[in-house]
Amino acid sequence: MWRLLNVYVAWVLAGTLGLAMLLQLYPQIAFPLAFVIPTWAWLKGRLLPKTVAEGRASRVRWGQRFLAIANLLVLIGVLLPFVAGGAFRHEEWFALSLVGGLAVVPAVPLWIAGFWCIYGAANVPLDADRRPTSGRRIVFLLLAMLVGGALVVGLTRMGVRQWNTTSWQEAVQLRDGSVLTVSRSIEHAAGGDWGRPYKFALQERLSFVDPVNDNRIVWHEPHRIASLVDSIDGRYWVIARRTSCDYSRRDVPFWQAYVFDGIHWIAVSSSEASGFVKPNLVLDSADHDKTAHWRYVTLEMKGLLDASSRVDSLYRTIDFQAGNCP
Repeated sequence: MWRLLNVYVAWVLAGTLGLAMLLQLYPQIAFPLAFVIPTWAWLKGRLLPKTVAEGRASRVRWGQRFLAIANLLVLIGVLLPFVAGGAFRHEEWFALSLVGGLAVVPAVPLWIAGFWCIYGAANVPLDADRRPTSGRRIVFLLLAMLVGGALVVGLTRMGVRQWNTTSWQEAVQLRDGSVLTVSRSIEHAAGGDWGRPYKFALQERLSFVDPVNDNRIVWHEPHRIASLVDSIDGRYWVIARRTSCDYSRRDVPFWQAYVFDGIHWIAVSSSEASGFVKPNLVLDSADHDKTAHWRYVTLEMKGLLDASSRVDSLYRTIDFQAGNCP
């Protein structure tokens, strides 16, 4: 029974990815369609060869092992983070699912090898003057290479489109007039449809070196990107805004202030950060198409970028009275 289930799962997973990559179908459409043929084959008793050629039982066992490894790679790398992220409402786990999509790269040749071992070991009677097996094997191998190559290329294109990080350094003028160099790295994900895709910011990792003690300070918070970095009385502050709002997080404030206590970043109330009004980080930080080309943003360059920016007024002023996620 487990052999049937192993082959069945392999066909469903490979079929889902094949339909999604080759025909560019959405997963919620490709997944149900991928069940049709394997289910029909199982019900008709054609999912596995009825008999195995003499001396090829070991080959079938290796084929089952290849399929099992490929199935586990895809299930653990792709599906589990996606399902868990939705079940526990952790959107950042969806990014792990996209990274885990790289597991499909080794899974594809394992699927091909597994199917080749299992179906190639079938006991097919041949006429005395009819020996077409070598030609059929060559055709099968060419088709497998074509489908496998298309899956890998499609996955690579999807990974580049759906998961990307832009990084740059930025000069930031603090309240006391000094200039701090900040290293910024923002993760993006894809949205829209196949015809009009776009990228939106997920979260940021920001760091800088404290000129007093040369220690590197790192700030990171899921679902937020920074709009301001400042220092008051030797304490560093970060003001960050939400990058995404869903109905399960309607009580989360749009703007949030963080202060560094020397070890950790602590979220503080808006009343403690009322003196911050205007962002000092570049306004178009969340724009993937613009930030992808940045390496170092000077104060002069930032002034020109902000002057030509078309971001909404909501992001131009730090207004803690804006309330929760809009």
